[in-house]
Amino acid sequence: MIKRIVKIFAIFFLILIILIGAVIFVIPRVYKTEITQKVEQIANQHVDGTVKFDEFSISIIKYFPAIIIYVKDLKIENEKFIDAKTVAEIKTTAVGVNFHELLKGKIVLDAIFIDEANLNLEVDSLGVANFNILKPSTDTTATSSDAEFKIRQIVINNSNIKYNDKSAPLTFKMDDLNYKGLGDLSAKAFDLNSTLTVSSFDFSADNVPYVQDKPIMAEIVTEIDAEELKFKFERNNIKIKNFPFSFNGYFSFIKDGYDLDLTMKSQNSTLEDMLSLVPPDYEEWKNSLNITGGIEFEIITR
Repeated sequence: MIKRIVKIFAIFFLILIILIGAVIFVIPRVYKTEITQKVEQIANQHVDGTVKFDEFSISIIKYFPAIIIYVKDLKIENEKFIDAKTVAEIKTTAVGVNFHELLKGKIVLDAIFIDEANLNLEVDSLGVANFNILKPSTDTTATSSDAEFKIRQIVINNSNIKYNDKSAPLTFKMDDLNYKGLGDLSAKAFDLNSTLTVSSFDFSADNVPYVQDKPIMAEIVTEIDAEELKFKFERNNIKIKNFPFSFNGYFSFIKDGYDLDLTMKSQNSTLEDMLSLVPPDYEEWKNSLNITGGIEFEIITR
């Protein structure tokens, strides 16, 4: 009797192992073509530009039960720009596919992972941005589409950003950026909770460098109106080198440009903290000073 029970359990566990193996190794291959087509379809539906990628793969082992789709060497281009046509070049881009929804016949993307990206963002002299490439949504009713965005997590690792606004003029550069954002990005309006670190940050305005090669640490909560493409900044803590500050206001995309109203503040900081931002050429001058005292200021940009 005992031997029979043991045999039944052995058979049961063997079948269970076979089923798990099927899930891990067979399902990704069965759905690979379908998921690839849906990813390309979604990109074409939402991006007003050219999207290219090379190697494509699917994994279910690392984050089981989530399915992760990997795309290698992704390139996004805006053909309307000549000098800044390439908006993004990304070594590895991955999206998470909800496994349980997939078994129901629906493809639901719920996470984005980006590694080693180079973003080249430019605004021309008329205020037109090369990165304003999202197509406006024309569907105001619910549909039975079998592919959906329900993004709740964005992770960016070891990436670089160059931004050049010729209408300001204003430029900044971020090297070795690491970012994690959490929020219900599928909602029409939501809060995005962000943490950010940057190894090297450069900033200049009117061709005058104000910050060079400084690290950044930040925690930011952004209220986002996805329909109006408006970003409202309310609660945040930012530190560049040793200098802490915060900002609030809004930034929104409008036809052929953008609108902004931002206020930057620093309170309870010291002169020494602020002077930690001076460019390398002024380090020797700063070190020769005896710096004491506090500082508070407010800068408004419209």
